[in-house]
Amino acid sequence: MDPTLIPSDGSAAERPEETGGGLALDPEADPSILKLEVLLKANPKFRKSWEQDRKDMTDQSASAYDVSMATIALGAGWPDQEVVNLLICWRRKHGHDLKLREGYYEITLAKAKEPIVMAQAQEQLKETLLQPPDDETEVLMDNLSTLFGVDITRIVKYLGDPPIYYMYTEQGDITLGKIENVMSQERFRALTAAATEVVIPSVSKKIWEQRVQAMLRACEKVEVGDASHLAQETNAWLAKYLLKKPPREDDEWEKAAEAKQPFVRHGRVHVFIDDLRKWLELAMGNQMTKNALGRRLRLCMAQQKQVNIRIGNTRTTRACWMLSEENAPPQDGAGRTPEEQP
Repeated sequence: MDPTLIPSDGSAAERPEETGGGLALDPEADPSILKLEVLLKANPKFRKSWEQDRKDMTDQSASAYDVSMATIALGAGWPDQEVVNLLICWRRKHGHDLKLREGYYEITLAKAKEPIVMAQAQEQLKETLLQPPDDETEVLMDNLSTLFGVDITRIVKYLGDPPIYYMYTEQGDITLGKIENVMSQERFRALTAAATEVVIPSVSKKIWEQRVQAMLRACEKVEVGDASHLAQETNAWLAKYLLKKPPREDDEWEKAAEAKQPFVRHGRVHVFIDDLRKWLELAMGNQMTKNALGRRLRLCMAQQKQVNIRIGNTRTTRACWMLSEENAPPQDGAGRTPEEQP
């Protein structure tokens, strides 16, 4: 037997602990000697990790070594239980805490599998584009969800001139806008992060182009008449609302924001969705959920924003909606934009 695999003397529990995921946590666990020797010879990084000699790793914690070895072993086809045995043996070999606690090894395996899952999703996406199955849209959205880290429910292309794109997810709806924002990886990542608070990992230009192609293929196409009708109706509501509640600006915009009333900042009108919903119900007899009204505002190219304001001696933030340039503030008197002030 390889001397590095000789277990420590029996000071541990007699029976292995089984986790909720069905993994046995045996303090005397050993990996398959044959598989270990093959991996030690075939993979220099694995060999250096086994000897705890990875000079290329910034994080030198035992947990980081666990993830490194687990990723390589999983990539070589090792089952979960054998990977856990490997990590316990390695920790025992180097005198580290064996971490025989429920959850640690499940989390470690999940972290190690992430690059493998991502690679599989990218490969399946590529294959789907080349040979579309009957459920092409569903397969593409499932793989895009995995790659983006958000649960996509719909990707919509409103057939205007130019067409406008939206992506609906469980974490938040994303107004992508024109095709340039879909084609540009940086713009797409910024828009997604703003709406969902999820930062999509950057990829090479070639891989990004595959993902863009997948999004375009998965698009649900909506006739411009349907979208424009809703946008026109919503813009009409906004015009009446802002006529009733003229937005404040200059030195008064923070007071308006504190009271969650419309205000103008940098020449753009900002509104608060709860106040707009209340006005719609009282003035128009129109009851609408926050999500439904949010979708309407996105059709009008409004964007969700956070503004910093001072209340007394305290600074805080307010979530609001910045309307499009079409919903411009009044052009006379106090409603002039900063560029138009005398």
